[in-house]
Amino acid sequence: HYGVFLGAAAFVAVVCHLPRVCQWVTPWLGPAALRSLASVMLVANFLSHPLWLDTRQFQKLPHHEALRRVVAMIPREARVVCTGPLLAHFTHHERAVTCSELLSRHQLGALSNFAPNTEETMAIWRTGTPALLEYDFIILDGNWRNPAALAQQVAFEWLRENPSFRLVFNEQNVFVFQRVPVLQ
Repeated sequence: HYGVFLGAAAFVAVVCHLPRVCQWVTPWLGPAALRSLASVMLVANFLSHPLWLDTRQFQKLPHHEALRRVVAMIPREARVVCTGPLLAHFTHHERAVTCSELLSRHQLGALSNFAPNTEETMAIWRTGTPALLEYDFIILDGNWRNPAALAQQVAFEWLRENPSFRLVFNEQNVFVFQRVPVLQ
């Protein structure tokens, strides 16, 4: 998505520096050089747009509506663990944190080099139980394509088996687990 800015900056730079370039080229190519050079640069800029503009980044994906419903269903006073792309939606909550931040804060960074669904990885999650119990909702987005998202696979298995959490939302590979209140 940063390519749009790069493409626009390149276009503006070409337009602003065209007179200087033409002063340099005109003695060799003649007075028609300005128009010719401007046309060539404009065509080259438009033809290169696949390098700096990917319109697929701006399309709504099928799971977009599911994520919107998840954001709407979480109460403002809830404490939330979520994926990086969703964190901005929960900044006004009492406490919001990404799963990787929570793990590193509790020195459980071994998940950065984890092997999915191994007993060792599950043991790491089990040691994180007290930290996870401080949060009301844990949101996992199986559509997020990022190396940091791989830890969600293990988190899903752990949360599914943990009686302290229950699955309250499951649509389009987006999962929300809510902490079960402890009855006293």
